Amino acid sequence: IKRVVCIPNNVKRLSTDERADLSLPHHNIISIGRFEKDVKRPHLIVESFCKIADQFPEWNLVMYGDISNKKYIKEIQKKIKDNKLQNRIFLNGPTTKVYDVLRKSDVFVTASASEGFGLAVTEAMSVGLPVVAYKGTGALDDLIENGINGYLCEDNNTFVEKLAILLDNKEQRLFMGEEAIKSIEKYD
Repeated sequence: IKRVVCIPNNVKRLSTDERADLSLPHHNIISIGRFEKDVKRPHLIVESFCKIADQFPEWNLVMYGDISNKKYIKEIQKKIKDNKLQNRIFLNGPTTKVYDVLRKSDVFVTASASEGFGLAVTEAMSVGLPVVAYKGTGALDDLIENGINGYLCEDNNTFVEKLAILLDNKEQRLFMGEEAIKSIEKYD
């Protein structure tokens, strides 16, 4: 096949006042995606935050998505309880106010094993959030410029390391957030 055209999803271009203001930290790490063990892998996000939570006591992890898989949710809740982070890790159901919750955050994280396009990621980037994700997940490799608008991580240890860098460095979050906005404009 010689003539193939890829038409990506549309991502809304936001005005300045609709974006996250990363100069005023909310101390929220956000994830949006269904709670599904094999593809979305939110347990990896919880495990990563647990490893650095003591180092960043002012930060919270706020997660949105379909929580109908009660057995899997109980596994995640057990990890949260075992690490005594019930007041810092929040498992919320789906939200219809995606841009509102993104604006109240500082960093977007995803642990997806594969993505066709990554709509939640592009929405986070359009708000101006840097992204931490795993490398080799399809579309995210194209959306995220490693070290520019987010981080693409090889493994769990790198994921924890890069997340810690962003939590510790406001200037890095600001830089990557601005780059995220620029890089997503082509999808308007």
